[in-house]
This record gives sequence, structure tokens and C-alpha cells, in this order.
Amino acid sequence: MTWGELQFPAPAEEWRGHQIRCITAAGDGSKQIQIVLVHGPLGGNPGFGGSIEYWRRLFPVLSEEGYTVHAFDLLGLGLSEKPPMEYSIELWAEQVKDFLTKLGTENVAWPREAGLVERALFFFLGRSLAMSWVGSVCSPSRSTKLADYAASVARTNKRSMAGGAGAGGLLFPMHVVAVDLMLRFSDVRPHEELLAEGLLTMFVEAMGQAIFVSHQWLSAKHPDPKGLQFRVLQDALRNILSGASKISIDVSTEIFFGRPAINSAAKMRSTPLFVWYDYFSCPQHPESKKLREDAIQSIPEYIAKCEHFMVLTPPLNHVEQAEMLSRYSWSERGWCRAERMARELSSEGLVILVQNSTQQTLLPQYESVLYSPGKGHFTVESDREKIAVVTQKMVLKKLMGYLEQGDLHNYRFFLNQQPIRLDSLPAEPLNNLVPDFRTEIDPAVDPKGFALATFMHQNGFLSITEYDKGGWSPLCFAAMNGDPVLVSALLEKKASPNDATKKSKILAHMPNQMTVLCLATCFRNNEALSILLEARAEVNGRDARGDGALHWACVSDNAEGVRILLEAGHDPFMLAGPGASPWATACSTGSIRAAKELLYRVKGLELRHSFFWCLMFHGGSKAMVNTLIDAGADIDERYYTDFTNPAMLLVLRMYSLKHYWSPSRLTLLAHHHFGATPLMFSVMNGHFEAAIVLVKAGARLDLRNARGKTACDLATDMQAPSDLVVLVGNSFGSLISLLAASEQRPKGIVMLNCAVGMNNKNMVKSPKMNNLQRFFAKLALGLVDLIFRSPILDAAFKSFANKEQVSALLKNLYPTNPAAVDDELAEGFVQPSQTPGALDVLRQIYTGNPGPTPMEILAGGRMADLPMKVIWGDQDTLTPIKGDVGSFLTEQAKERSSIDFEIISAGHLPHDENPEAVNKAVLAWLAKEPWRSS
Repeated sequence: MTWGELQFPAPAEEWRGHQIRCITAAGDGSKQIQIVLVHGPLGGNPGFGGSIEYWRRLFPVLSEEGYTVHAFDLLGLGLSEKPPMEYSIELWAEQVKDFLTKLGTENVAWPREAGLVERALFFFLGRSLAMSWVGSVCSPSRSTKLADYAASVARTNKRSMAGGAGAGGLLFPMHVVAVDLMLRFSDVRPHEELLAEGLLTMFVEAMGQAIFVSHQWLSAKHPDPKGLQFRVLQDALRNILSGASKISIDVSTEIFFGRPAINSAAKMRSTPLFVWYDYFSCPQHPESKKLREDAIQSIPEYIAKCEHFMVLTPPLNHVEQAEMLSRYSWSERGWCRAERMARELSSEGLVILVQNSTQQTLLPQYESVLYSPGKGHFTVESDREKIAVVTQKMVLKKLMGYLEQGDLHNYRFFLNQQPIRLDSLPAEPLNNLVPDFRTEIDPAVDPKGFALATFMHQNGFLSITEYDKGGWSPLCFAAMNGDPVLVSALLEKKASPNDATKKSKILAHMPNQMTVLCLATCFRNNEALSILLEARAEVNGRDARGDGALHWACVSDNAEGVRILLEAGHDPFMLAGPGASPWATACSTGSIRAAKELLYRVKGLELRHSFFWCLMFHGGSKAMVNTLIDAGADIDERYYTDFTNPAMLLVLRMYSLKHYWSPSRLTLLAHHHFGATPLMFSVMNGHFEAAIVLVKAGARLDLRNARGKTACDLATDMQAPSDLVVLVGNSFGSLISLLAASEQRPKGIVMLNCAVGMNNKNMVKSPKMNNLQRFFAKLALGLVDLIFRSPILDAAFKSFANKEQVSALLKNLYPTNPAAVDDELAEGFVQPSQTPGALDVLRQIYTGNPGPTPMEILAGGRMADLPMKVIWGDQDTLTPIKGDVGSFLTEQAKERSSIDFEIISAGHLPHDENPEAVNKAVLAWLAKEPWRSS
């Protein structure tokens, strides 16, 4: 690909809610390696730093050699958004690490997959990319009582509560067992015995990391009488820690939103690890009832303190009930639902499902939104009151946390979820947190008007037609809340019954353009649903993914909603992406009540491929499989994609090819789908309960798919190699790459003239300085801080932000080839300086924390075996080769065989000043494939 063939301006991406620019050039398939280019500043003036133009000479050469190449703006630099925040090397290292997750590296926060094929597919299907930037939504600029209250909370609260869902302090200490001890346990013993033997530790975060284990007990008196469930946990932890098994991505998450972050395995290996397990950690003796109650009330706090959350659900029979326990029976337990809700409301919301020692799956992060703990099963009915207290405290803490953070959209989103989160619990929603509500409306005379005024005050809206920064209007939140009086009041004030969201909610799996009819249906607010239909809401309206309200009724297992929509004329055969009908959606989500309602009301319902939808996604419960068998679905049906469903055909063919270089649970299923039977799908996707039901029902074991595999063959065919990624950085881009690699290892790094820090403040760490020199250096740096915080910088910045000044600076940085500085390059650096926030970013960078030095990152022989190519321009005056970093890396290259150091004739930007030498050196190093030994 030539430079001229690239798309300019670079396409917009979203990273952590902010816009950046990114360009990817797909290779020709001849090279496995993917190259990520990490830019530095323009000669110490990062406010002008470009990204794509910065790599104009290296990027096309790597692409033409067959490599897949990525280049992107660092947040705050280039053409990226420049939000007011603290910029640091660590922040940019996080951006690089998150970008690596898009490439499918081993340990992968929620950015979408980076592949061009996927982008084309989503465009073909007419879908909004879930993580694309949709811009700010206009809203009135006047302040509201909600905004004022949020500011007050932020001022008065010294400790942020936004990150956790804990319930306000520990009533009982958090007792844990060190993993190395736990792995040696031969049986499951109670808290009192372990405490007496000194095997329990009172956990504090400074000690390391903790895993919270959520599970069902296998008997009424003991969680695991024979230790069968516990041995699965032990073996799974051994395999995760050793790398013998990897945590898979949920299939639907990857199809619609890409691959989320799974840093869990790397985190577990990085520090001492401890386990919280109820039988170990909570008092069990009958005389310890009060202490046990205190421990139970502290569970949300325990979860908030845990880096990891595991759901332990191997398919085992309950001792007394002779019933198989599974992920589905676990999800029906009231306590288990409460634990999962606590996890999903914490800062570390990932939930890892452990079904056997080799299969662990990341569960989607939306299910607690739809399923209240109060709707779960309780062995002891009085536990419902305990759960109510715990849940209400979690809700309050989360709401106050959002207020302190100033995140008003998510505050509203969570505030209006309360009816469903507290459903069937003896607890009232917290609907009057915002003070100073005043109205002249008499609730006895005008109840609708009073309800609407209260809602607008508590939600901080000034207009019926207003959309908040998250793209939601008052009616969107009201439809989710479900108050029929409120919905009626908004409609009477001329809110549109066809209103829809203007942005997606990634963690809730809610796409853009989700109509209020879909929202009311999804949250089972059927009275509100009927009111919207009476107001002539479009019954067959769709969201950006193509789903209608009937699809959402099936997602939330809303059987009454199914009936209402069908009677109102909803198309029962409407297809959404990828080719999913409402029936397919009910099968894929395991929504038994909705499925039975469809079977009862829809004539001519097609059962073909029902097991595929059920077992490819989340529908593999015993009850759902039996429902399909009873309906007459073929238990030995061979699944073949064809042009009757072109969207699914394209999805499966694409991911089948991707399995060769970027395997996942989805790619495995796609790779083996052709000719596969329901039994094969159940094995590949970990639906072991379903597999047992199918075998008992007479499913054939001798059938083979199109690749010649039986179900037994597929059970052992679940492992594949990870991707290969090399980071390439210049200046502090090299430092960012190095820091990112220290926490999320790539297969190699190329560093071009590596900087000592984000700014010059790390110079005081130089061992070459004596105390007097260090004193005067600190004075000089303090003066720089004063200048950069003063109005002087504003005028200097404006006078410098032109092509002539930038060209002159660049020519000083290109000592061997000033002719390489042309108008294209200068304009590429000037343009970012015109974007909002550029000056603030520049000020932040020069006055902020410089971050760690390369010497600190590599201290103690860390990353000794990581392949590194160091290229240094010998005429660099900003980071001279004789400086601290250059000298350090020169010596490291002598001690470490993994470092290849090369000096070329160039200044600070060797890749653009002397591209021939840099391109040749990089390509030669890549051709050696030094990562093979790593």
C-alpha cells in the first residue's frame, strides 16, 4: 500500500470515551507479525505532535513488505481529542496496551477488534460500530440541581466511591487463603479449622490480589463434601497461572463488540494471590451466627477489594436433590445474583466462568441489569431481607460514586434501573437524592405533572426534548424506569413515542438508536409498553443493530411483552443482524418463557437451526434444550450455512478464516460449524449440561462435521497459539511502548531514540549529576513550570503555530537531511495545534509527572528475554546517544542477547530523516524472527 492510498483524515476511533485517529494497512498475508507504530512529540513540542504523517516513510515500507501496520494518535496529541485531564507516560502506555487488546494478544478494557474485515462486515450489515465516536449531543447549558449536587458531592467527599459497589465498610475481616496453600488442600474445611491452624490471612490490598469465588453448594450442610467442585477450581487456577489454558471471550460479545480486555491471567501472575471462598472465609459454627451475618453483610466490600471474580460451575449433581448444578442453576440463586451484581457494579467488573479445568469464559457484563437478586431462589426466605439491605447499600454507593465523578449520564442510567434491580426485594428505590426540589404543582390535583416535575429535577433535565451526553432523553430513561404515570406525562408534553437513544451502551450490550418501545420491552415495563403503543409508537421500529421490540422481549424473557407486541402487529419473523429472528433470539438467550409464548402464538414457526442458535450463544440450559426437544427440533440436525442467511454466512466464514491467526471461542465455533450437530456445538461452547441432555435423548456420537471431527474429537481440540505483535516507538513513544510491554508483553519492541520521560524532569535522576547540579536543575525545571502555567505560553503558542516556524524547528531536528522537511510534514504537525485543547495538553505534558525512566522499567533484569531493536540517530541533540538512556541501552545491549543496538546517521527523528537506513534495519530485524525463542 502506498502512502497516497491511505485514508485521510485518519478514521475516528474511540478510546475510553475519547476520540482518537487510527489507520491500519492490512498486510498481504505473508507475514504473521503486526506492527504498531507509537509516535513521540515534535522535537519536544508535543502539542503539535502528529501520528500518521510522522510515520509517512516507515509505514508504507512495512506495509509493502506484507506486514499489517497500525498507527494511531496518542490521546491529547495529533488529531486526537484533547480532554482536560492529567497526561502521563502511564496514561499513554495504557492506551498502547488497550490497542494491543484489539490485536488479540494473550492478555487482553473494551476496545473493539481492529480488523479491516470486521469493519467491512459491520458496514455491510448496516450496523453502527459499537465503539465508534458519535460526538457530543447538544443539551441546554444552564445548570441543574443535579449538576449542582454532583459538584457538591465531589467537593465534600474525600474518598471516591465511584469505583466500587461495596456496602460501606467491613463488618467482619476479609479472611483469605494464599493460592499456593489452597492448591495443596486435599479437602474443603471450614473457617474455624483453617483459622486455628493459622492458614487464613486477613487481606488488605497492599498484600497482592484476591479472587472472589462464587459458587453453589453441593449439599445443604457442606459446599463440596467430596471436594469435586473444589478440585476443578484448583486445576483451573493451575492452568491459568501456567498458561495451559486461556480465558475465552463470550461469543455474542465478540460478534457485536469485539474482544474485551482479559488482563486477569497476567494480573494473577504479577503479584501474590489469595482466594476468598465462603466456607473458608466466613464463620460456620452455629454459635457464630452474628459473626456470620456480619461477614455476609460485608460481601459487597469483599468483592470490591478483589481483582478477580470467578463463578465456579462445573456440571455436578447436588447430593440431596439429585439435580445437576450448572451456570444456569447458579444464575437462578438469589445470593449468586447479588454477588454478580456487586461484581458488575465494582471497578473491576469482569466475571470469569469456570466450568472445568481447561475452559474458562468471560461472561457478558449486562445480565445483572435485567435479573434482580429478588427474583432468584432462596433456600431460606428470610435471606431476601438481608439481600435487600445489601443491594440498597450497593445502589446508594454506586449512585453517589457517579455523582462524585460527575458522570451524570451513568447516574441517570443507574438511577432508573432501580425498579428492576430491586424487584421482589423489600426495598424502595432511592428516588429523592437531589435536594431542593420545589414546585407549585399539587400532587393531589395533578399527579402526572408532579411526577414529571420530580423526575426532571432528580434526573437533571431542563427540557422534554433534551438529550444528555450519553445520548439519552427523558423518555428513554422513563421507558427504562417503567413508571406508567411518568411515561404518560412525557407523552402528553409531546415527547415522541418513537424517540430513541443516540449512542450505544457498550457494557449493557445496548446498541445505538434503541427505541423507547425497545427499552420498555427490554426492562419488562409492560404497562409503559402498552401506553407507548396506544400513543402510536412504531411497533416494528428497529435499533441500529436491526433488532425490534420483539427481539428485546426475547432477550429479557418477557413473555407478556411478546404477547402484547404480537397482538399489536409486530412482525414475528423480523430479521436482525446477523440474521436473527425473535425466535432465534429467544433460543440464543435461553429465554424459555418467551420461547414458549412464541411457540403458542406464531403459526409456522421455523424450528430449523434452533439448536444452533441455542448452543452457539447462551441458551444451553437443560430446560431450554428440553423445550426445543419437546417442540420437535432435530437433535441430530447438521448445521450448514447458506445464502438463506447471508449475514450469518458471512460472519461464520470470516471468523472461520480468522481462526488460523487469531483463535477464540467464536473462531473455533465458526471454523467447525459446517456440518456440526447440536452435540458438537454444546461441546465446543462449554454447554456440558446441554450435552448430557442431548446424549440422554439419543443424540448420535458417530456423526462428523465437514472437517471430519466428531463431538469427542472436538472436546480435545480447544487450544491454539496467540497473535504476534511488535511495538515500534520513537522518543517517548519508545518509553510508552516499553512501559506497556512491562505489563502486557508483546513479541518485540523497536525503539527509536528513546526518551528519558514525558518531559525533562527525569533529568534530576541522572547518576551523572552531583547534588549542586541537581539543585539548580530543579530550580530551572520549576521556572519552566511557572512559564508553562502562565499566560506567556498562550501568546508563544499562537505565534509558533504556523508552517514556517514548525518547518524551521524540524530542520534543526533533521541535521543530516533538512530537505526531508516538506510542506506535507510541516502541515501534518501544525494541524493538530489548531484542535481544541492542544495548548492545555502541551501545558500538562511539560508540567506533569514525567513517568518512569527506561532504566527503572528495565531494572533488575526485567524483560531480559524480550526481543528489542534499538536504533539511535548519532546526531540527536534532544536525546543524545551519550546521554543517560543512550548509554544505558548501549550497556544493556552488551549484557542482553535479546537487544540489538544500531547507530545510524540521523537526529531525533531517524525514521523520517533517514528512512532508508531505518527501514532496512527494521525489516532485517523482523526477518530474523527473534521472537521465536521468546
